[in-house]
Amino acid sequence: MKTRISSLRGGWPWMVIALILLTILGIGLDKIGAQSLGSISGRVTQDSDGTGISGVRIDFYTTNWSFVKDVWTDSSGNYASGGLPAGNYYVLTSNQQGYIDECYDNIVKSRSPWPPTDITPVNVAIAFDTPNINFALSKGGSISGRVMKDSDGTGIQNVEIDVYDSNWIYLNSAFTDFSGYYAVKGLPGDGGFPTGSYYLGTWNQQGYIDVYYSNITKSGSLWPPVGTTAVKVTSGSDTSDINFRLSGGGSIVINGGNTYTNSLSVVLTLSSNGVAQMCISNKDSCTSWEVFASSKNWSLEPTNGRKTVYAWFKDGAGDASSTPITDSIILDTIPPAGTIVVNSGADYTDTPNVVLTLSATDDLSGLSQMRFSNDGTAWSNWEKYAPSKQWALSSGKGQKTVYVQFSDCAGNQSSAFSADIRLVGTLPEDILMDFDGDGKVDIGVYRAGTGAWYMTLSSTNKIYGLGYGGMPEDIPVPADYDGDGIVDIGIYRNGAWFIIKSSTGEPYGVGWGGLPQDIPVPADYDGDKKADIAVYRNGAWLIIKSSTGESYGVGWGGDPSDIPVPADYDGDGKADIAVYRKNTGAWFIIKSSTGDAIGPGYIGLNGDIPVPGDYDGDGKADIGMYRNGSWSIIKSSTGESYSVDWGGDPSDIPLNSTAILFHYFYGE
Repeated sequence: MKTRISSLRGGWPWMVIALILLTILGIGLDKIGAQSLGSISGRVTQDSDGTGISGVRIDFYTTNWSFVKDVWTDSSGNYASGGLPAGNYYVLTSNQQGYIDECYDNIVKSRSPWPPTDITPVNVAIAFDTPNINFALSKGGSISGRVMKDSDGTGIQNVEIDVYDSNWIYLNSAFTDFSGYYAVKGLPGDGGFPTGSYYLGTWNQQGYIDVYYSNITKSGSLWPPVGTTAVKVTSGSDTSDINFRLSGGGSIVINGGNTYTNSLSVVLTLSSNGVAQMCISNKDSCTSWEVFASSKNWSLEPTNGRKTVYAWFKDGAGDASSTPITDSIILDTIPPAGTIVVNSGADYTDTPNVVLTLSATDDLSGLSQMRFSNDGTAWSNWEKYAPSKQWALSSGKGQKTVYVQFSDCAGNQSSAFSADIRLVGTLPEDILMDFDGDGKVDIGVYRAGTGAWYMTLSSTNKIYGLGYGGMPEDIPVPADYDGDGIVDIGIYRNGAWFIIKSSTGEPYGVGWGGLPQDIPVPADYDGDKKADIAVYRNGAWLIIKSSTGESYGVGWGGDPSDIPVPADYDGDGKADIAVYRKNTGAWFIIKSSTGDAIGPGYIGLNGDIPVPGDYDGDGKADIGMYRNGSWSIIKSSTGESYSVDWGGDPSDIPLNSTAILFHYFYGE
């Protein structure tokens, strides 16, 4: 640190001298270390009296005629352009006040070819200003007039009026205003004289037939044109009433002005004034004329994207518009792509009201609408596309498929995308014997002598078999212990519960019960969608809640002939405590929804086995009986009864919780 201070102190005189030199040279401290740049300055005045002209644009070009920048004169006509690297530049004026623009030094801009020749470059030196690059502009002449429709004299807006000198070199142009009026200013005289002669022509994109002054059709003319009339201009004055009357004109509209279409076939609507023929094309060139018509069927080019249709018009004299009128439309023939997910991809639901998550893309016209179906045939009304939708599944339990279609702004409809979910009952007990997860009880038997399980799957009508258990003391206790909507295979063995989880395939065990009089009665008593481990002991129900792990007891039944038949008879999502009194065929049920006790009547004969379950898929357990291979069931949904024959072997045990209990604990 001391070394640096010493060095600065020793060199301070030289630093002061350097700063003084930079100040003398006009270079501030902000220029040190930066790129060295120069500037050009000057003034623009009226040639007549030296008054400054404000609002004149000064353009700067390199000697290769690459544009560099522009600046504008101030209220006194002064200008200055900084930031110019060292080199040579061409300087030109451009104004809208009617003065004759020049290239430096004193070369009329509009008389020069492009790029101009014989002009003087301006040199810029490093860090210096090149001053007094001045312009004295004289007032030019002007031409004014109006462009009108030949049919009714109405002014035509946005028509370009091009001005050429006597050698047909382009000089300047102007556009007509909303009433069709124009004025071209700043026109110089001929060869330095105060007067000059000019040729004028129109150019438009509205379908009118362009002409040269006076009334020489541009289309088909030789170059330079023959028979045109020159317009004389005097410096400082205006040559007025140089008017044009254009025939033709009109419009073309594709499909009524729609932005998108999904068809190559479109309808053109055309209008024009006093024309006899028209030429329509998909390209910017006319190849075939036809009689004018206000409507025409047309085919677009067969590639997706923006499509432009061109139209030219020709009057009765054979004069044609030189530039076409156009209209465009976006052709999109590709339907949207998308996906649908039900309830975030869940495997099953216990309510028909679900949430659909939608995702769709369309690259050309964009997404517009969507519609839904539960069967792929009957569809909802089209509605605005959204990424989420509340939806109701079809009635009845089982596997459900939801379909969606998307539509884009061009009207393309996607194919149907679908997603599945299984609608189960209000609790897993409703599918106590649902081994395939379709929401319906499957008919099956457990063959005690071998430990074999035989089921007829309701979803496929195929027979499925599995070996588990087989000990003389084993009692099958199938139920949905893990809450995945599919019944788990389980065995009760002297108070020990052995269960295979259908969700993972893992086995596990629980100890509950074990007294000789205990009867296993697993069911979902707490409504958490998982079967609770429970035993029935001489009229006492001892239950472990799967939701909390707490145990509790209920007294119901107790008659020596009572058989526990828990199931959800009232459809509230909880198993109801109930008994079947086999010596009378009476059913005694406590509704978990209200606590009321009911007896739905007497059914069955001596020796019949109770097999309650939700066979009709309405969310309520149906009363059913098994008799030597015949299943008799009363539908809770309609009260109708029906029969199914399955089993019948003397060793067959219906795969139903109460039937199993009946077999093992009542000697049947």
